[in-house]
Amino acid sequence: MKVTLAGFNIDSNLIEKLPEDTIATPETISAAYARISRDPRDVPELRKEAREQVKKARRSNKAIVFGMSHHSVAEHAYFNFDILQISRLALEELEARRIGAAYTEKSQRYITLNGDFVVPKEFSDEDIVKFEELVGFQNKFYLDNLDKLTRYQFYNNPELAEQARSAEEKGTSNKMNRAKNTLEGWAKEDARYALSLATQAQLGMSFNARTLEHAIRTMRHSQLEECRKLSQKLYDVTKEIAPSLIILTDPDEFKKAFKVKLQDDNFKSTRSNLKKYVKELIEKYYSELHEDLPNILIEEHEQLILESNIDRNITTAVIHNNSKLSIEDSYRIACVILADEERGKSFFTEILKYISAFDPLPREFEFTGELKYELIVSA
Repeated sequence: MKVTLAGFNIDSNLIEKLPEDTIATPETISAAYARISRDPRDVPELRKEAREQVKKARRSNKAIVFGMSHHSVAEHAYFNFDILQISRLALEELEARRIGAAYTEKSQRYITLNGDFVVPKEFSDEDIVKFEELVGFQNKFYLDNLDKLTRYQFYNNPELAEQARSAEEKGTSNKMNRAKNTLEGWAKEDARYALSLATQAQLGMSFNARTLEHAIRTMRHSQLEECRKLSQKLYDVTKEIAPSLIILTDPDEFKKAFKVKLQDDNFKSTRSNLKKYVKELIEKYYSELHEDLPNILIEEHEQLILESNIDRNITTAVIHNNSKLSIEDSYRIACVILADEERGKSFFTEILKYISAFDPLPREFEFTGELKYELIVSA
């Protein structure tokens, strides 16, 4: 057995110090690994060739990742981002993707916030005045009550409070005083509920190229201007580093490479169409639900879902995820829809009408297999 470290993340400031003629790009790793399955040479040799012939490696990536639809090859390339001055609302949309992603945020539980917030570009001048007044009130409430909440935690947790005071008397710094930090953290955790989603955040984020491309394409069509701006910024800082791995984010480059127009309808319309279509289905079929329809749950109080019909599973997931219906009622409506073959075909045609050859299926299509659980989680 032989194990070789092929690469690892390094700081961009170090990359900038490389010799001027060095093209530092993660594309060469993806290009080399893409050829493993069909090239008899050892991997180190494939990597060496890719490093020495970056233009050829980029052509290879375009052909394999997009021409042959082997998108997983792009997952070998990773990017790290510092993101500052972003609202927590935009952060929620950014962090919607979990596969191929890692996030570390500035925590509202451990750091005392100083009131910075993002003003939405969509607001009129009149709206901004009202908005800033409201956020100012929330921030003042946060700061005014943080001390009260801290005193409350010290009062209600006498053992920890004594440990905190004892550590302080021994000269322990605030940073190393674990008991004090715990009590103050609990206070901050409660106080943060007064803050709006406009509160500024910052984070360190890592994406593989496939996830990065998906994030850029999705947020380009966001309803939130801040997310559309973030999409463009993510593209701008990576387009020169790895153009062959994020080609689906650039309509012009895509057309040059594949001689066809980039279809972005899935990212523009699929999710909104699903919600609208499911609403129509519920209005049409909810009145047809009755006790004789099968139940997806084995027992009333045991949230174990057992269903082997894949079409019914997917239909249930689409209805449940795009409405406020319970899993039980979503399943019953799915049964009503699929009871008629033509109605079932019409359902799948409608939910997939914006999907192109380069697009993944909606997440609801992962609701297959024979064993699933419904979890009711309290925040």
